[in-house]
Amino acid sequence: MRELGWDVRIIPNQPIEDGIRNARRGFAKTYFDKGKTDRLVQCLKRYRRSVPTTTGEPGAPVHDEWSHGADAFRYLHIVAESLSNDSWGGKLTYKSLATA
Repeated sequence: MRELGWDVRIIPNQPIEDGIRNARRGFAKTYFDKGKTDRLVQCLKRYRRSVPTTTGEPGAPVHDEWSHGADAFRYLHIVAESLSNDSWGGKLTYKSLATA
C-alpha cells in the first residue's frame, strides 16, 4: 500500500462485538452506490452468527465467504471518522504485472 502512495496505519485491535456495534451505528452515515457495492451489500446481508442446536443462543460470527466483506466494512468504521479526501488529491500508480 505504501508503494502505491497510501498512508498506512495499524488500527487498534478491539473486541469483535464492539466493532459490530460500531459498524451498525455507521449504517446511517454510509452511502452505497448501487452499481458498485452489490457484493458488499450481499456480504452484509449474509453475515451471520453460529447458533448451536444445543443452546439455541447466538455465538461467534461465522467465518465464510461472506464474512470477509462484512469484516472490511467493520474495520472501515473503526477509522471512518478520521478519513478524508481533502488532502490527498494524488494519482495512483500501479506497478506493471511484468515487474511485480
